Amino acid sequence: MLEERKQELLKELESVFSTKQIALTVVGQKAQETVDKIYQTCDFVDRLTKCANIAEILMFRKLLDTKLQSLMSTNPEQSVQTACELEFVSNYQAIQVGVRNTFGYVRSSSEANIGPTKQPPIARPTNGSLLNGGSSSSSSSVNGSSGSLNGGIHLPTGLNGVLDRPYTNGLLGPVSQSTSPFDSNIISKRFNNPSTLGPFSTA
Repeated sequence: MLEERKQELLKELESVFSTKQIALTVVGQKAQETVDKIYQTCDFVDRLTKCANIAEILMFRKLLDTKLQSLMSTNPEQSVQTACELEFVSNYQAIQVGVRNTFGYVRSSSEANIGPTKQPPIARPTNGSLLNGGSSSSSSSVNGSSGSLNGGIHLPTGLNGVLDRPYTNGLLGPVSQSTSPFDSNIISKRFNNPSTLGPFSTA
């Protein structure tokens, strides 16, 4: 690639050189023509001074002055003056970037991992999680509402707590007295038979 670019630049340089050389040749031809005209005017003045009298010389004086002034004031074109100026323009930073992108560069694994990491997408909840969540919430709601039965009757610890409450006999005073009619009904049903009282039977 560098060799191809070198050949392209050489061709461009040769083309520019040919164009400038042609322009300089044209300017040289015009300058030579001007010099030849000046020489011709000088030769005419020499012959005039040798062969003509003063009256004839004064007659051609104004014409000769105008001709010489026009020839002496001839200047080459401004564009031709810069015809031999050539400059190679390059951008070093752009060359570095171009060489790196064209011929490649070395990259380690650490540089590859430096980039921003993408977070995994948020997955939708599965049926199992819905069931677990629902069961836990339903169980908590059941436990929370287990104390309210039969139109607002409050059971603090459920049926097991009711069955495990301490009871009294005829000798000891009441350990705990429940104000709930539901508890009293259960106790009365449990102990309505005197034979079920065991050692606390009054018979």
